Amino acid sequence: MAVKTFTSTALSSSDVNTYLANAGLVYVAHANITSGSSYTNVLGCFSATYNNYVVSYSDVTASNNGVAMLFKLLSGSTATTAGFYGNTFYIANAAAGGLSNAVLTNAAYGECGSVSSTFKNAAVFEVNQPFLSTQTNSNFMNTDNNYFRFGGYVLNNSSSYNGIQLLPAACTFSTGTVVVYGRRLG
Repeated sequence: MAVKTFTSTALSSSDVNTYLANAGLVYVAHANITSGSSYTNVLGCFSATYNNYVVSYSDVTASNNGVAMLFKLLSGSTATTAGFYGNTFYIANAAAGGLSNAVLTNAAYGECGSVSSTFKNAAVFEVNQPFLSTQTNSNFMNTDNNYFRFGGYVLNNSSSYNGIQLLPAACTFSTGTVVVYGRRLG
């Protein structure tokens, strides 16, 4: 979209509608996390309307400390079972030592941060091209009171996905909210 230079102090409704309709992120869907659940689904959040998405989770706590937050992609309500390849790099907060990494090869899920039982976690991560019949990739950066984590993944198949599932590794959720935004194409 071309950049318009405004020369008047009056802004027409057509300009407002045009420029607001073509800007930034658009709210698509959300889900409230149920206490005691091992996963949360956001169904029908990916479509042909957007190619790329931003997923945000906030106020999330889990039953264990410093565990990875994982995600799977959904086709209907069926979650991915294999095909994720990538790395998560992490370092323990306030600890001496080097950077460690966890490699996923043909895993059922990718990572998108971490969660704990004592710190209300929040993170934003990207999921690119989930609805297109091509490889889907993602990236994230996140910290909780135990770890700083960042990484990226590719789902090595050409399937189309219309939803996302978030799950804490080897524990259950206590609280939280998940929101999905679409990135405008133009």
